[in-house]
Amino acid sequence: MPATSTPRAAPPLDPVPARRAMALARALLGVDGIAALHPGLFGEVALLYPRGRVPGLRVTPGPAPRLEVHVVVDFSAYRRPLSGLAATVRDVVRESGVDLPVDVVFADGTESPVTRRPPR
Repeated sequence: MPATSTPRAAPPLDPVPARRAMALARALLGVDGIAALHPGLFGEVALLYPRGRVPGLRVTPGPAPRLEVHVVVDFSAYRRPLSGLAATVRDVVRESGVDLPVDVVFADGTESPVTRRPPR
């Protein structure tokens, strides 16, 4: 008797549509403690679309795609454990309507001259 398998649903061709990705990037840049989205060393961290790219976001390939969010932390604006910032990033992604598991990558850190506090 031949084995039968149930067909698996293919992952969506575009798990994060361009407009949603751009809106998500804007929302992430509004999070206290995020100075920028990091594009990677050679610009390899980006979602690519026919009319542009959204740096700092990347969907991992494979049968179980995940969204990577690469951020530059503004340490002068965020002085709490980074796990809290990661949770905030995941909340923003979920609120944007992206239905993928999220990996937050703290790619770099900076101190903004605008928000830097004087030494005590």
